[in-house]
Amino acid sequence: MKFRKESREILRNHLRFNCKVVYRPENLDDLNDRTKKHMDDREKTKKQMDDLEEKLRQAEERAKNGDEDAKKRQKELEEMLKNLVNQQAEREEKVAKIMAEQMSSKLNEVKEGYSKVLDELKGSMNYLINESNKKDKRYDDLLKNQQKNHEDHVKQMSEMKPEIHYVCKVM
Repeated sequence: MKFRKESREILRNHLRFNCKVVYRPENLDDLNDRTKKHMDDREKTKKQMDDLEEKLRQAEERAKNGDEDAKKRQKELEEMLKNLVNQQAEREEKVAKIMAEQMSSKLNEVKEGYSKVLDELKGSMNYLINESNKKDKRYDDLLKNQQKNHEDHVKQMSEMKPEIHYVCKVM
């Protein structure tokens, strides 16, 4: 029980003094900026799509009235809208792929960091176990030595001849 308390205290001290750094990826700000830029691009594209849809609706109304130019314009707007949708999908796919690769890379770094900490903890625990075993062996050896000394002393005492001392009293 005593050794467990000592081991826990050693482990706590190790973690307290050697593991103070909180993991923060170096390029986190860059990733946040890129994500914000992507969202800004997405909003712009959404606004462009809304504008084109409004123009398309207006063109459809004019087309109903028989305006040939309006029909031509409607087709152009439909094509532009289709192109914008495709561009947005390509951008989102590209960003998703880049983010997935970066996240995978950072996840591997975190795994390596945890593996290193676990290895250090295993080494510390093995050291503590070895030290505990050494102390147990020294204690056992000391106990055996004391027991042998005691047995030798008892044997010597039993082999001794009792001495009788007479005391004369003078009166």
